[in-house]
Amino acid sequence: MVTTYPVHFDVDFPDRPLDRLTTAFRILVAIPILVVMAVLPGESFHAGGQTAGYVASGSGLLFLPPLLMIVFRQKYPRWWFDWSLNLLRFSNRVAAYLALLESAQRHRPEAAIQGVLVSPMAKKGVEIIVGTMQDATFGPMIMVGFGGITTELFRDVIYRPAPVSAAEAAAMLAELKAAPLLNGFRGAAKADVPALAQLISQVSVLAAQYAGVISEIEINPVLVHPVGQGVTIVDALVVLKKI
Repeated sequence: MVTTYPVHFDVDFPDRPLDRLTTAFRILVAIPILVVMAVLPGESFHAGGQTAGYVASGSGLLFLPPLLMIVFRQKYPRWWFDWSLNLLRFSNRVAAYLALLESAQRHRPEAAIQGVLVSPMAKKGVEIIVGTMQDATFGPMIMVGFGGITTELFRDVIYRPAPVSAAEAAAMLAELKAAPLLNGFRGAAKADVPALAQLISQVSVLAAQYAGVISEIEINPVLVHPVGQGVTIVDALVVLKKI
Protein backbone atom coordinates (compact mmCIF):
# COMPACT_ATOMS: atom_id res chain seq x y z
CA MET A 1 0.00 0.00 0.00
CA VAL A 2 1.49 3.34 -1.06
CA THR A 3 1.21 6.14 1.50
CA THR A 4 2.31 9.75 1.66
CA TYR A 5 2.46 9.93 5.45
CA PRO A 6 5.89 10.65 6.99
CA VAL A 7 5.61 7.49 9.14
CA HIS A 8 4.04 4.30 7.79
CA PHE A 9 2.62 1.64 10.11
CA ASP A 10 2.40 -1.78 8.54
CA VAL A 11 1.93 -5.39 9.62
CA ASP A 12 2.65 -8.43 7.45
CA PHE A 13 -0.38 -10.54 6.60
CA PRO A 14 -0.13 -13.94 8.39
CA ASP A 15 -0.50 -16.24 5.39
CA ARG A 16 0.79 -19.30 7.26
CA PRO A 17 -1.75 -21.70 8.86
CA LEU A 18 -2.69 -20.60 12.38
CA ASP A 19 -2.92 -22.77 15.44
CA ARG A 20 -6.63 -23.08 16.20
CA LEU A 21 -6.36 -23.37 19.97
CA THR A 22 -4.01 -20.46 20.65
CA THR A 23 -5.71 -18.23 18.07
CA ALA A 24 -9.16 -18.83 19.54
CA PHE A 25 -7.81 -18.25 23.06
CA ARG A 26 -6.28 -14.89 22.07
CA ILE A 27 -9.53 -13.69 20.52
CA LEU A 28 -11.58 -14.85 23.51
CA VAL A 29 -9.27 -12.87 25.77
CA ALA A 30 -9.76 -9.81 23.55
CA ILE A 31 -13.57 -10.02 23.54
CA PRO A 32 -14.03 -8.26 26.94
CA ILE A 33 -11.90 -5.38 25.65
CA LEU A 34 -14.02 -5.13 22.50
CA VAL A 35 -17.20 -5.13 24.58
CA VAL A 36 -15.90 -2.29 26.75
CA MET A 37 -14.91 -0.33 23.64
CA ALA A 38 -18.42 -0.80 22.28
CA VAL A 39 -20.16 0.12 25.53
CA LEU A 40 -18.31 3.41 25.98
CA PRO A 41 -19.51 4.98 22.70
CA GLY A 42 -22.97 3.55 23.35
CA GLU A 43 -23.20 5.29 26.70
CA SER A 44 -22.10 8.57 25.18
CA PHE A 45 -24.79 8.37 22.51
CA HIS A 46 -27.64 7.32 24.81
CA ALA A 47 -26.85 7.65 28.50
CA GLY A 48 -29.07 5.58 30.76
CA GLY A 49 -30.79 3.64 27.95
CA GLN A 50 -30.35 0.26 26.32
CA THR A 51 -28.41 1.60 23.33
CA ALA A 52 -25.09 0.54 24.87
CA GLY A 53 -26.30 -3.02 25.22
CA TYR A 54 -27.42 -3.09 21.60
CA VAL A 55 -24.08 -1.72 20.44
CA ALA A 56 -22.17 -4.27 22.51
CA SER A 57 -24.34 -7.09 21.15
CA GLY A 58 -23.87 -5.86 17.59
CA SER A 59 -20.13 -5.69 18.15
CA GLY A 60 -20.12 -9.30 19.31
CA LEU A 61 -22.08 -10.43 16.28
CA LEU A 62 -19.68 -8.53 14.03
CA PHE A 63 -16.65 -10.37 15.37
CA LEU A 64 -18.28 -13.80 15.55
CA PRO A 65 -17.93 -14.74 11.83
CA PRO A 66 -14.22 -13.86 11.66
CA LEU A 67 -13.67 -15.81 14.88
CA LEU A 68 -15.32 -18.90 13.42
CA MET A 69 -13.37 -18.53 10.17
CA ILE A 70 -10.08 -18.40 12.06
CA VAL A 71 -10.92 -21.41 14.21
CA PHE A 72 -12.13 -23.66 11.37
CA ARG A 73 -10.09 -22.40 8.39
CA GLN A 74 -6.90 -21.67 10.39
CA LYS A 75 -6.44 -18.44 8.48
CA TYR A 76 -7.24 -14.76 8.97
CA PRO A 77 -9.86 -13.37 6.59
CA ARG A 78 -8.02 -10.89 4.43
CA TRP A 79 -10.81 -8.30 4.61
CA TRP A 80 -10.82 -8.43 8.41
CA PHE A 81 -7.05 -8.11 8.55
CA ASP A 82 -7.09 -5.04 6.25
CA TRP A 83 -9.94 -3.46 8.22
CA SER A 84 -8.12 -3.98 11.54
CA LEU A 85 -4.87 -2.63 10.13
CA ASN A 86 -6.55 0.52 8.80
CA LEU A 87 -8.26 1.00 12.16
CA LEU A 88 -4.89 0.77 13.91
CA ARG A 89 -3.40 3.29 11.49
CA PHE A 90 -6.25 5.70 12.15
CA SER A 91 -5.93 5.30 15.93
CA ASN A 92 -2.17 5.92 15.71
CA ARG A 93 -2.78 9.17 13.81
CA VAL A 94 -5.35 10.29 16.37
CA ALA A 95 -3.00 9.44 19.24
CA ALA A 96 -0.14 11.37 17.60
CA TYR A 97 -2.46 14.35 17.01
CA LEU A 98 -3.60 14.43 20.65
CA ALA A 99 -0.02 14.01 21.89
CA LEU A 100 1.13 17.00 19.82
CA LEU A 101 -1.71 19.16 21.13
CA GLU A 102 -1.01 18.13 24.72
CA SER A 103 2.72 18.83 24.34
CA ALA A 104 2.09 22.26 22.81
CA GLN A 105 -0.38 23.22 25.54
CA ARG A 106 2.03 22.05 28.23
CA HIS A 107 4.97 24.08 26.91
CA ARG A 108 2.97 27.13 25.74
CA PRO A 109 -0.29 27.34 27.71
CA GLU A 110 -1.02 30.78 26.25
CA ALA A 111 -0.73 29.65 22.62
CA ALA A 112 -3.84 29.67 20.45
CA ILE A 113 -3.52 26.29 18.72
CA GLN A 114 -5.34 26.14 15.40
CA GLY A 115 -4.47 22.55 14.54
CA VAL A 116 -1.66 20.27 13.42
CA LEU A 117 -0.15 20.31 9.94
CA VAL A 118 0.87 16.94 8.53
CA SER A 119 2.90 16.95 5.34
CA PRO A 120 4.47 14.16 3.29
CA MET A 121 8.15 13.32 3.64
CA ALA A 122 9.95 15.02 0.74
CA LYS A 123 12.17 12.97 -1.52
CA LYS A 124 15.88 13.71 -1.64
CA GLY A 125 17.13 16.48 -3.90
CA VAL A 126 19.64 19.29 -4.32
CA GLU A 127 18.98 21.99 -1.71
CA ILE A 128 18.45 25.48 -3.12
CA ILE A 129 17.50 28.78 -1.51
CA VAL A 130 15.22 31.22 -3.33
CA GLY A 131 14.47 34.63 -1.86
CA THR A 132 13.60 38.24 -2.47
CA MET A 133 14.50 41.51 -0.80
CA GLN A 134 13.88 45.22 -1.22
CA ASP A 135 16.89 47.26 -2.39
CA ALA A 136 16.86 51.03 -1.90
CA THR A 137 18.21 51.59 -5.43
CA PHE A 138 16.96 48.70 -7.58
CA GLY A 139 13.72 47.89 -5.78
CA PRO A 140 12.66 44.23 -5.46
CA MET A 141 15.52 41.78 -6.00
CA ILE A 142 15.44 38.03 -6.58
CA MET A 143 18.15 35.87 -5.03
CA VAL A 144 19.08 32.23 -5.66
CA GLY A 145 21.82 30.06 -4.24
CA PHE A 146 22.57 26.67 -2.75
CA GLY A 147 20.44 26.26 0.35
CA GLY A 148 20.26 24.39 3.59
CA ILE A 149 23.15 24.88 5.98
CA THR A 150 25.53 25.74 3.12
CA THR A 151 23.84 29.09 2.45
CA GLU A 152 25.64 30.96 5.23
CA LEU A 153 28.79 28.83 4.91
CA PHE A 154 29.67 29.37 1.24
CA ARG A 155 27.64 32.50 0.36
CA ASP A 156 27.20 31.14 -3.16
CA VAL A 157 24.25 33.33 -4.24
CA ILE A 158 23.24 35.40 -7.26
CA TYR A 159 21.02 38.52 -7.30
CA ARG A 160 18.96 40.06 -10.10
CA PRO A 161 16.31 42.81 -10.23
CA ALA A 162 12.83 41.30 -10.17
CA PRO A 163 10.99 40.07 -12.13
CA VAL A 164 13.02 37.60 -14.18
CA SER A 165 11.93 35.11 -16.84
CA ALA A 166 12.52 31.38 -16.59
CA ALA A 167 15.41 31.71 -19.06
CA GLU A 168 17.01 34.44 -16.94
CA ALA A 169 16.54 32.32 -13.84
CA ALA A 170 18.30 29.39 -15.56
CA ALA A 171 21.18 31.74 -16.41
CA MET A 172 21.41 32.75 -12.74
CA LEU A 173 21.68 29.09 -11.74
CA ALA A 174 24.45 28.53 -14.29
CA GLU A 175 26.52 31.33 -12.67
CA LEU A 176 26.60 29.63 -9.28
CA LYS A 177 29.93 28.12 -8.29
CA ALA A 178 28.23 24.89 -7.28
CA ALA A 179 26.16 24.71 -10.49
CA PRO A 180 27.69 21.29 -11.42
CA LEU A 181 25.66 19.78 -8.55
CA LEU A 182 22.55 20.46 -10.63
CA ASN A 183 23.98 18.84 -13.74
CA GLY A 184 24.69 15.30 -12.58
CA PHE A 185 27.91 15.77 -10.60
CA ARG A 186 29.87 12.50 -10.17
CA GLY A 187 27.22 10.30 -11.69
CA ALA A 188 24.26 11.75 -9.82
CA ALA A 189 20.98 12.27 -11.68
CA LYS A 190 20.57 15.64 -13.36
CA ALA A 191 18.30 17.97 -11.41
CA ASP A 192 15.06 19.38 -12.78
CA VAL A 193 16.52 22.81 -13.60
CA PRO A 194 13.54 23.90 -15.78
CA ALA A 195 11.14 23.36 -12.86
CA LEU A 196 13.46 25.27 -10.53
CA ALA A 197 13.85 28.13 -13.03
CA GLN A 198 10.07 28.36 -13.35
CA LEU A 199 9.73 28.60 -9.57
CA ILE A 200 12.36 31.35 -9.36
CA SER A 201 10.56 33.29 -12.08
CA GLN A 202 7.20 32.97 -10.32
CA VAL A 203 8.64 34.13 -7.00
CA SER A 204 10.27 37.13 -8.68
CA VAL A 205 6.96 38.10 -10.31
CA LEU A 206 5.23 37.83 -6.93
CA ALA A 207 7.84 40.09 -5.32
CA ALA A 208 7.56 42.67 -8.11
CA GLN A 209 3.76 42.75 -8.18
CA TYR A 210 3.46 43.13 -4.41
CA ALA A 211 6.53 45.29 -3.83
CA GLY A 212 4.46 47.68 -1.75
CA VAL A 213 3.29 44.91 0.58
CA ILE A 214 6.05 42.26 0.76
CA SER A 215 9.36 43.16 2.36
CA GLU A 216 11.12 39.85 1.77
CA ILE A 217 10.57 36.21 0.90
CA GLU A 218 12.76 33.28 1.86
CA ILE A 219 12.19 29.73 0.58
CA ASN A 220 14.84 27.50 2.09
CA PRO A 221 15.37 24.81 1.22
CA VAL A 222 13.84 24.04 -2.14
CA LEU A 223 14.57 20.40 -2.95
CA VAL A 224 15.28 19.96 -6.66
CA HIS A 225 14.53 16.40 -7.72
CA PRO A 226 15.79 14.57 -10.83
CA VAL A 227 14.62 15.71 -14.26
CA GLY A 228 10.89 15.38 -14.66
CA GLN A 229 10.17 15.11 -10.92
CA GLY A 230 9.92 18.83 -10.15
CA VAL A 231 10.77 20.61 -6.92
CA THR A 232 9.53 20.55 -3.33
CA ILE A 233 9.33 23.61 -1.07
CA VAL A 234 10.25 22.44 2.43
CA ASP A 235 10.04 25.77 4.29
CA ALA A 236 9.01 29.29 3.34
CA LEU A 237 8.80 32.67 5.04
CA VAL A 238 7.09 35.84 3.83
CA VAL A 239 7.75 39.10 5.71
CA LEU A 240 5.27 41.92 5.15
CA LYS A 241 6.16 45.59 5.25
CA LYS A 242 5.30 47.51 8.38
CA ILE A 243 2.46 49.93 7.79
